[in-house]
Amino acid sequence: MTTKRPIYRVTFCPNEGKDDQGRDKISKRSVEIGAVWQTTSKRSNILRLKLIPENLANGVIFLNPVSQNDKGFA
Repeated sequence: MTTKRPIYRVTFCPNEGKDDQGRDKISKRSVEIGAVWQTTSKRSNILRLKLIPENLANGVIFLNPVSQNDKGFA
């Protein structure tokens, strides 16, 4: 069982090439791919993905805290 509201939104930003110093450059546009929910026991969390990007290995995943008014996705 989980809480009613997620504690984090999970977003993904793909790499869009390299910068002039050869480092990976991530996109400025992120896509929400899921949420993290706390279990009712509060001893663990559950990651629920609503989609898995095809290029998951070539990007960055962010966990963004959810505000009190945000319901997330079910």
